[in-house]
Amino acid sequence: MDGRRPPSMTRPVPQTDEFWTLPTADFERGERALWWSVNPEGHLGVILVHQRLLTPSQYVRGWVGLSPRLPFDATLVIVTDRGTRRFSLSGIDFQPRHLVLLARGGFVLTGSVWNEKTRSGHPTAAVFSTTGEGRVLEPYGLGNDLSAVIADPADRLWVAYGDEGMFGQKPWSQPALAGWDLEGRRIWGSDGRVSDVFNGTSAATEGDQVWLMWRGARADHTARINPSTGEVSSYPVLIDNCDGVAIRGTHALFSARDHNEPSLTLIRARRWEGVWVETDSYHLAMPGRVVLSCAQGRDGTLWIRAGDTWIRAYV
Repeated sequence: MDGRRPPSMTRPVPQTDEFWTLPTADFERGERALWWSVNPEGHLGVILVHQRLLTPSQYVRGWVGLSPRLPFDATLVIVTDRGTRRFSLSGIDFQPRHLVLLARGGFVLTGSVWNEKTRSGHPTAAVFSTTGEGRVLEPYGLGNDLSAVIADPADRLWVAYGDEGMFGQKPWSQPALAGWDLEGRRIWGSDGRVSDVFNGTSAATEGDQVWLMWRGARADHTARINPSTGEVSSYPVLIDNCDGVAIRGTHALFSARDHNEPSLTLIRARRWEGVWVETDSYHLAMPGRVVLSCAQGRDGTLWIRAGDTWIRAYV
C-alpha cells in the first residue's frame, strides 16, 4: 500500500433486520439463551437452559458467563424464515463453549470436561442428531481454546484458535487455523501459511469458501480457505478491534462491539490492493447488550447477537 485509499463508496446505512428474539414466555419460565450459531442455509440455532441449572461467573458478564451444572438438560431451538422447531436434549455431561449448526441436520457442541486428576479442563466435542443422540469426537475434540468455529456447506468444521491453544503444549491446537471432519480428524492446517496470528476472533462462509479472522500483533487479518483444494489467502484488515465479518466478493461488513453495551459499530470495507480498507462506518443502537461471541458471517449476511435478539446486517 502506498497510502492511497480506494475510490469513494458512500452508501446508505447498512440494511439490518431483527430475525428472532427469545419469546417472553420462555424468559418468564426461566429459560436462558446460551450457545448459538447459524448454518450455511441461514437457519439460526439457539440452546436454551433453565436458570435453575446455571451458575454465573464472578468475572464474565452476559450469557457467556453462565455455566450449567452437570449433567444438564436443554432445548435446541431452530429458527428459519418459515417457522420454529424445538428439540429436547438431555444429560449433556460437559461444559459447552460453541454450538455449530450443521447443514445436513444435527449439530456439534465443543467444550471441555473437567479432569479431577489434573485439576484442569480437557477439550472435547460431540456430534448430535436433532433427536439428541450424540457421539464424542476423540481423542481431543477439535483441540483447546477455540475462539471461533463454523461449519461449511459440506459439514466440515473450521476453527480459529486462541493464544492458549496456539502457544500451548498440545499439537492439535498449534496451527492457529484448522479444518476438521465429523470424525474428529484434522483435514487441514494453516501450518505456517498465515502470519501474525495471536488470537482468533470470528468466522464466516461465502459459498463453499471459508473465512477465518484473527487479531495479530500488528493488524487484524482474514484468511480465505478453499476447502476443496486447501489453498489459503491472507488479507490484512486496516480496521481495529473487529469482532465479526461477512463477505461478498471484494466487499465486507465488519462489526466492532461496545462491550457489554447495547451498541456497536458496523464498518463497510473493500478489498483493495490485497488489504481490507474501510469505506464507511456507522455506530448503531442495539436491542440488547453486545458481549463476546456476538457475530457470525454467512454469504454476505452478518448475524449479530444483542442480548436475546438476533440481528441480520447485509454487506
